Amino acid sequence: MTKTKDLTGYGLTNAVRNIEGLSPRDKSVFVALASYAKHSKNSAGKGAYPKIATLAKNTGYCPESVIRALTSLKAKGLIRLGDQSLVAKYPPGRKPKVYDIDLDVLASWGEIPTIADTGTDPYAGMADLPAF
Repeated sequence: MTKTKDLTGYGLTNAVRNIEGLSPRDKSVFVALASYAKHSKNSAGKGAYPKIATLAKNTGYCPESVIRALTSLKAKGLIRLGDQSLVAKYPPGRKPKVYDIDLDVLASWGEIPTIADTGTDPYAGMADLPAF
């Protein structure tokens, strides 16, 4: 059973990573965007505003490909423009766009397993890994 309330923090990033039916480019940009949403002060997939250059660096795609991926994700309803006042501190012409991830649309793309569904924590034991 899909539980949108569990789609916060790493749960959101994992849900995006596990979604099927997206091109590798779209999925890569979506995962990168979701990682910024989980760290924003707004919860549940809201308030992600990385710059296009940042998403390009994170994904390995050129800025033009990132823009095409964001356009595709918007067309599919997976992301939408968010609260642009979050970037009011940036000077004109240098403001990144704020995006929100539509959790209802994300959940409708298929079953999204949660810790409650599987009974396992995918991050268990990771604290024991060596630091790099």
